[in-house]
Amino acid sequence: MKLKNIVGILLGIVLINSCSTSKNNTQVNNTWELTFEKNGCLDVCKAYTITITEKGNFNYKGNFKVKHLGVKTGVLKPKELVEVNRLREMINWPNIATNYGNNANGAQLKVLEYTTSTFKKKATYYNSEPQSIKDLEHYIDIIIDQDEL
Repeated sequence: MKLKNIVGILLGIVLINSCSTSKNNTQVNNTWELTFEKNGCLDVCKAYTITITEKGNFNYKGNFKVKHLGVKTGVLKPKELVEVNRLREMINWPNIATNYGNNANGAQLKVLEYTTSTFKKKATYYNSEPQSIKDLEHYIDIIIDQDEL
């Protein structure tokens, strides 16, 4: 009888420890922040800055040739956040260069900054950026052009 009790107690301890270990393994720090900035170019290009977090919170400032001028804060729609995440994950952040292209013929300067708890990458570019960055930029343009930003 005592052996069964000891085995039961040991089994209970093992189960409790395995559950607490699982909890620790699933608590991954998924915080990130993405800031995208477009500067004006010869008074014809959109100029704005938007920062988006992993929860979909955004801070936006429209400066020129955009639907929404001034400061706005809010939360992306769930489907927008899913797409931003998909596009963000398509970018090979460690291999992104810090600069692409040059300011020939008044090209538009763009800045993309990605920050996590353990990683930070900032790329400035005029042209020649990877397609994955172009795709993210295009989707952000779609988001800020909506009536209900």
